Amino acid sequence: MGENYNVQARRPLIEHFTPCAYTTTSCIRVPVVQPAHYETKSSIIQILPSFYGLANAEPYKHLNEFIEICSTFKIQNLSEDALKLILFPFSLKDRAKQWLHSP
Repeated sequence: MGENYNVQARRPLIEHFTPCAYTTTSCIRVPVVQPAHYETKSSIIQILPSFYGLANAEPYKHLNEFIEICSTFKIQNLSEDALKLILFPFSLKDRAKQWLHSP
């Protein structure tokens, strides 16, 4: 009997190592939001606490400040957790930002 195999077109080996599009390596996955269009205002980003990932830095203090500030914002149809996931990368700087995007 003639079996139909799902055969993909052959591609040169180099195409397997060349990314199709730039993707971030962040482990943060923001849930799908309704409405799909929302705007993160620069004024919100400016008041977020900054964490640089220095050896003497206190990450729990940063998280407490971050959560406190995020709790003051309400965006229609956006959960508080989704808002935190969207804003958190903006609070990281230098080594902390590198850590976030490391594989």
